[in-house]
Parts: sequence; C-alpha cells; structure tokens
Amino acid sequence: MVSAPQNGVTDFIITLLNSSTTPHHPVTVGKIGVWRDNEVGFFLARQYWGKGIAQEALIALIPYLFGEVGMSEITADTDPRNEACVGLLKKVGFVVNGFK
Repeated sequence: MVSAPQNGVTDFIITLLNSSTTPHHPVTVGKIGVWRDNEVGFFLARQYWGKGIAQEALIALIPYLFGEVGMSEITADTDPRNEACVGLLKKVGFVVNGFK
C-alpha cells in the first residue's frame, strides 16, 4: 500500500499520536482513500471505532478530493446493515442514493 501510486494522492494511512508516540512514530490505526474512480473507502482497527477518527479523516479528505484532486463527485458503497457507517457518511454530507 505504501508503494502504491495512489499513496499520498488519494490514498492515505490514518495515524494517531498519543502520550507514548512522537510525531515521527505515530500509531497506524487505519486507511482512507479513493479506490475506484471516485469511490471513497476507509477502515479502522476495531479498537478505534466510535471515537470520531473516521469522521475526522473524511472531513480532511473530502475537501482535498474536491479541491486539489478536482473531483466533481464522490461516492461510497456500504452494506445498508452497517448503520454506523451509513450514519457517518450522512453526517459528513453523503446522501443515500439507493442500495444494491
């Protein structure tokens, strides 16, 4: 993943600093990015779910994709039973357009 051409363009590692880390040695907790044309995806280690980290990552990524990358549309595909993920996507501005 680190050597992929999308790394640093539309694909990013989610890291955290805590009392036992330094800015040069953060803890990796997940990934976020675009993996199919304009489809955003993300994942976090389970112990970090529900802490606002994915929301913070999306809030940072979305303006970057629309601005610097020049995307005109961003989509997301999630299991409709994953209510937490659907709720998070709605919270950051996504609109449900249907479920397959």
